[in-house]
Amino acid sequence: MRTARKPAMAVALILAVIAALAGCSRTPTAPTTTSSAVPATTTKPATTTTTTSAPATTTAKPATTSTAAPAPSGQYGELRLAIGTFGNEKLDPVTADSTFVNLVPVQMFDYMFWLDNPGTGPAVTPRVIEKWDMTPDGLTWTYYVRKGIKFQNGDNLTAADVKFSIERYSQPDAYRQFMAQNVKKMDLVDDYTLRIQTKAQQFFLHQGNTPISPTQGMIMPKNYIEKNGVPYFVTHPMGSGPWKFVEGKPGDSYQMEAVASHWRQAPAFKKLTIMQMPEEATRIALMKTGGADFIDISLNNLTNLESAGFSTFSMGWYAQQFQLHGVYDPRSAGMPTADIRVRQALSFAVDRNALLKDFYLGKGLPALPPSITEVADEVDLPYWKDYMSKLYKYDPEAAKKLLSDAGYAKGFSINLYTFPGRATPFMPQLAEVIQNYWGKIGVTAKIVNIESGSYNRWRIGPATELVGQATTYWNSPGFTLGSLLSDWHSTGTATFFGKGTPQAIAADKVIDSAAADPDPAKRRAKYAEVIKMAADSFAVSTLASAPGLMAMGKEVTAKFPSVFPTPSVGIFTEIVKHK
Repeated sequence: MRTARKPAMAVALILAVIAALAGCSRTPTAPTTTSSAVPATTTKPATTTTTTSAPATTTAKPATTSTAAPAPSGQYGELRLAIGTFGNEKLDPVTADSTFVNLVPVQMFDYMFWLDNPGTGPAVTPRVIEKWDMTPDGLTWTYYVRKGIKFQNGDNLTAADVKFSIERYSQPDAYRQFMAQNVKKMDLVDDYTLRIQTKAQQFFLHQGNTPISPTQGMIMPKNYIEKNGVPYFVTHPMGSGPWKFVEGKPGDSYQMEAVASHWRQAPAFKKLTIMQMPEEATRIALMKTGGADFIDISLNNLTNLESAGFSTFSMGWYAQQFQLHGVYDPRSAGMPTADIRVRQALSFAVDRNALLKDFYLGKGLPALPPSITEVADEVDLPYWKDYMSKLYKYDPEAAKKLLSDAGYAKGFSINLYTFPGRATPFMPQLAEVIQNYWGKIGVTAKIVNIESGSYNRWRIGPATELVGQATTYWNSPGFTLGSLLSDWHSTGTATFFGKGTPQAIAADKVIDSAAADPDPAKRRAKYAEVIKMAADSFAVSTLASAPGLMAMGKEVTAKFPSVFPTPSVGIFTEIVKHK
């Protein structure tokens, strides 16, 4: 049996193995669970369903010798995750960004809906909402709440809690505004039935109540919050999830304790600790000393860890990109990136084929359009792969001419903000590669390392710090509509077309029309129209898709899906077993 240790105790062991790590081979091998691209499927409008899907689990291995001590009974031990970045570190699901909410708050709260089969296009499945109805006109939804679920204080979870949570997600300070933009009125039919009227036709309301963006589906306890107040709730969060909050040290770690029983599955471990460690070498050293059970890793560390007896797995394909912010914003007038020729030059300067070979070690896939991933629904992926192969040509001489034509023959300087990403911890190294390519056409990129939480605050607007500047970023698997809303609609979190600009007005009209269209063929055409607008703007340039990798320690085991609903092992901690 492994004894629990706090992060600080484990860190003391790290220095002893750093030297050994420096001499390890860095030749990569492919992760065994990574699959090639699959064609998208057409997702039907919401229908009533009663089928449940329980997370896959792995039974702990029995002792193999007669002298082995018997495993402790019940919940025991500590499960430890070492993660590259936390995000904005807000324990309130309403204000937390998608990085943090699916790492820490997800331990304490249940989602209304879940996602299954994301490898063939994500499909909404039951969770707390065990079935649902939508009227043919797309204006009224009925949510039926599963009976028998309790909050950690013993209160029953009812439709009143679901209604209360949606109301909280409709607040002006909510990180996402999806529910505020769509919900007109809600009525409690009975204790376990909620009827929702939307402001306009909305055939995908339930997509916003899943772990995928816009991540507004966690259910919060109405009576507990109204009795104690939101400030108390934020420091003493409590939900119906499999883990209870114990302590949080922002920027360092969060600790949980398992509930004794849970309607989905009670954890095998007694304690859970989630640690933030931006340096990959530090995470690897900690795992090798037994101080971490799961860590984020890059492609070039696969062989080292597998040779040392650690398991590795992929959470799915994630698109990497560089973003140019505020290019349509009036504040960027006179800045280089406000000129599309400059944006094209920055894209043409990067040799994506060389990136696939050298940086991604032959394990990546060619670039897709901005906001689209290998499992996007209702998208013609073969068409877009061909389109982007022509749009994203490598031509440094053409790039230099474009800069000259735009008045920047001598180049210019730009900030390139970067930080480790969820499932993409190598983003700072990718920034250095981009910096080198841009330098060859006369553009000086100053790399600025920031926290992901800072970026998530800045991109809404965007903040002055980002206007006219660049960032590295990634896209995780998701619904096409949600991705377009988040990145290209004027009410989204990134607003690459700006607000009130001709580009934003045109994109808003098409995206809103797609959300209200029950015809899959017509939606595909409308999505394609916005995708082309986004790609042709060069406000965002994708570089490649790569598997999001993690390593698993020697003392735990779990059977995960081949593609995660969201890039976080945190959503599956209750299925991890002792080995």
